[in-house]
Amino acid sequence: PDCILRLWNPYVPTRPMAALEGHISAISHLAFNRLPGQVITLSTDDVIRIWDVQEHVCLNTLSGLLPRKSLKRVPISCLLWYEPTQSLLTGSKDELCVTQLSRHEDSTATVTSHPKPLTCMHFMPELGHLITACAAGVINVWDVASGQHIMQLSSTHGDAAITGIKNSPKGLSVLSVASNGSVLIWNAFSGAMVQEYRGSNEEINDVTWMEDTIYAVGSMKESVQAFKPKHLHGQLSIDPTWRPRGGRSGDILTIDHCEPNLLATGDSQGQIVVWNTNLMK
Repeated sequence: PDCILRLWNPYVPTRPMAALEGHISAISHLAFNRLPGQVITLSTDDVIRIWDVQEHVCLNTLSGLLPRKSLKRVPISCLLWYEPTQSLLTGSKDELCVTQLSRHEDSTATVTSHPKPLTCMHFMPELGHLITACAAGVINVWDVASGQHIMQLSSTHGDAAITGIKNSPKGLSVLSVASNGSVLIWNAFSGAMVQEYRGSNEEINDVTWMEDTIYAVGSMKESVQAFKPKHLHGQLSIDPTWRPRGGRSGDILTIDHCEPNLLATGDSQGQIVVWNTNLMK
């Protein structure tokens, strides 16, 4: 396949002015961005390249930018460039995609997903949902396939920054922790709070949920704090039988688990510790 973009002088048809290489798959479509003097090319592997006509150089390469709702890879059948909004229009079977590649310098984004910077996110494969959280304690739930906003939970942990999100082993509940030491369990479908723990002001940095126990880390007295979720609504309680030993050289920043009984933590001193939950060390 021909992967080369050739620029021609209409008065000299015998040879091209320039042959621009960069694509590794055949170029299927191209469009002109007349005002800055650019050519936009699209290859069969969905890679977009933006070229400067005067300098004969590639200005940008964009891969994976065109969304596909269909699971099957259907070739793009048409491409247009819309200069007023600097947008690329592509058509494929029964899908029309509008991709804005740039905006004018004097324009500003007026729509944001969160009032403050994002602090964490978590993907729930069982439901196909992405959960995002920010420093203002706002949680948003999104449908990954469509990009649709499903729900928003505000002031879940007061105005404290949310530092960790995980889902229950069965995927029906969502767990969130915050910098004020609060731990909440809420329904993944309705957003209703199921259980909560607000008995400490010590910062929690991360959390994981293994079988019937929740493990949290942060600046607490214990290296790893354990909670036992109840089947009924109410207060989330600390597991009194959990008494971990060792494994701390600084504030623990992150935690994850491996079934059936292993935990891994990382602290601010760069130390990684693997725990056996049965031995509590």
